[in-house]
Amino acid sequence: MAHYCGRSKVSAMAMLCNSKTIVASSEATMAHYCGRSKVSAMPRGVSYLKKMVSLDDIRSGEEGFLAIGLFHMGELHYKGIVVPKDDDLAEKYWLRGAILTKNPETGFHYYGSVECQTALGMFYSDPKASNLKKAFHWHKRAQESGSLISEGALGVMYLYGIGTEENLQLAYHHLTSAAVLGNTYAKGYLAAYYYKRQMYDRAIIVGRELAAVQDYSLLAKSQRCSIEHIKRGVAMGCFYLALCCQYGYSMMKDTSFAKELIVKAIQLAPEMAYDLHTKAIMGIA
Repeated sequence: MAHYCGRSKVSAMAMLCNSKTIVASSEATMAHYCGRSKVSAMPRGVSYLKKMVSLDDIRSGEEGFLAIGLFHMGELHYKGIVVPKDDDLAEKYWLRGAILTKNPETGFHYYGSVECQTALGMFYSDPKASNLKKAFHWHKRAQESGSLISEGALGVMYLYGIGTEENLQLAYHHLTSAAVLGNTYAKGYLAAYYYKRQMYDRAIIVGRELAAVQDYSLLAKSQRCSIEHIKRGVAMGCFYLALCCQYGYSMMKDTSFAKELIVKAIQLAPEMAYDLHTKAIMGIA
């Protein structure tokens, strides 16, 4: 790759773009982005992605490169970056990447991209394309493939019976498994789990850890999730820590600190915080 990032990058890309292999097209895409961050530089990179995902001749060992291309093409269309926003096309790319397989006669298989599987889980959870059973299905497959994001999502789905039957034992299993590996979103819901079961000591520990978070972008990057997911997790932790402060559950009462935490939760995730606040007033938080 160093060759492509040097002075001969233009000629290298020309050579790669004339190639008919997935790996070469992937290298061309990466070479184009090497050292660049300008939006104006993206169209050519997208054209390489389109070329890559349109190739039919997939050789053994190249399936992963194709899956990466399909994931990014889906993301670009879903977010409307460079290309027009098109949810149907995003879904199409992700589905192809999520179930990518090869003819058994060739002697090898590729069982799908975990990134595409997680993306589909999130896609079907969105109110615009709501299909919670499909969301559960894809998060389950992604979790089995090692997705930390989907591990946390499964915990939430089991906790509230979203797309599946409520199962507190499985909810706790997935939330704790994800939290141990650093999933901030899962930690927020774990704080809620502890609070609702009057396990205030544990809720406080998780809440304090989340309230201390400062660099949301860094966490989002390390966990490969959106900043919004990080903020929701932190906001939830702040909210349940605030309730413990407000009522003196397993700690000294501190209404002033409780108010600070509530304000922080509202700033991070307004809709969720207001919803939790309403439930708290009704005694069902």
